[in-house]
Amino acid sequence: MTIHKKLQHERGRIPIAHAMTYPVVITGAAGGLGKAFAHDCASRGWPLILTDRDAKGLALFADGLQRI
Repeated sequence: MTIHKKLQHERGRIPIAHAMTYPVVITGAAGGLGKAFAHDCASRGWPLILTDRDAKGLALFADGLQRI
């Protein structure tokens, strides 16, 4: 069995409802792709752990995400 098929097989065993009980860790969440990805994950109701070097920007963005 190839690695790709093995991973597909192993992923198939976890129902998607249980897969998103683990938090999504996003680095660089205050801007760019990290910000877009964090917004998308938050809109789906997934738990997030956000990090960024820009602490003020991250705090402002995180406050906005809590309103979603």
